[in-house]
Amino acid sequence: MSSPAREPHAVPCPVCASAPMQTASHLHGFPLLHCRSCGHDMLFTEGADLSLLYDTHYAGFREDPVFQRRVREVLATQIAPLLPERARVLDIGCGNGEFLLAAQEQGHKVLGVDFSQAAADACARRGVPARAVNVLTHDFAGDAPFDLITLWDVCEHLDHPFELLARARSLLAPGGLLVLKVPCFPPRAIRIATTVPRLAGGLLGSPSHIQYFRPETLTTLLRRAGFPLIQAEPLPPMRSDRPRKSPVALAKRRLLRTLTRLSGASNTLVRARLEHRTG
Repeated sequence: MSSPAREPHAVPCPVCASAPMQTASHLHGFPLLHCRSCGHDMLFTEGADLSLLYDTHYAGFREDPVFQRRVREVLATQIAPLLPERARVLDIGCGNGEFLLAAQEQGHKVLGVDFSQAAADACARRGVPARAVNVLTHDFAGDAPFDLITLWDVCEHLDHPFELLARARSLLAPGGLLVLKVPCFPPRAIRIATTVPRLAGGLLGSPSHIQYFRPETLTTLLRRAGFPLIQAEPLPPMRSDRPRKSPVALAKRRLLRTLTRLSGASNTLVRARLEHRTG
């Protein structure tokens, strides 16, 4: 039986665990909560069914030649040099398996997990092992520990990202590497979205995105989850835009790109490593 949804005024900060957060505004009919301790912002959607946001049209499930190329570049230049040969790789929220396929091509032993059976089936069609399971409770005996765990555009969708990061830490080998890609939003991006709520979907990705991290709040969250060695850096866009044919749609896209640039919103790649055990 699932636990009842919490009230907004009783929600502790998912980053620093301070409680309670404050309702700062509303977006899409949901309370936008702000932590006065660490500055984190989140959209409180507990109890709402947002599953239709993750159908087969969701970006993580569709093939994208730009992402195919970019994920291989990031793997080759920023991840693979930090891995042993034939590393054991777990991709959480694996989507259609693009990253797993790239890692498998390099000779690594890969496994994907996703809440969606459609994602696991998509991976299987590409010859990539994947399971539709709850990563928090799944028994990884025989597979763990992993040398690398990746979360590509996952944490921003979660009510409780700390639980997933703590679970990832428990599945990593000593010296293991955790890699996250997340969008980050400075305070002025939040201000723009709350001042003009009709821009919130395009600018923040809400209500699919519910956690609005900044590099410093990501660092706080990861250290709380047990990762002492953290490096975060901006990442250029990794996915292509969907085609837009009408002049109005193209004008909206250009406006959104301008606002995104002015707001300071950007992708961030985070690498967090466990220390090697000594003695």
